[in-house]
Amino acid sequence: MTRKLSKFLILFDNTNLLYFPGHFLSGRVLIELDDEA
Repeated sequence: MTRKLSKFLILFDNTNLLYFPGHFLSGRVLIELDDEA
């Protein structure tokens, strides 16, 4: 049973566009799969 990846999205809690080495990042990963045809 294989499914096709339709969406892969990383949503950061902090919406700053600039990150520095050593900064901690937090957020969510959204994965959406298509049903097997």
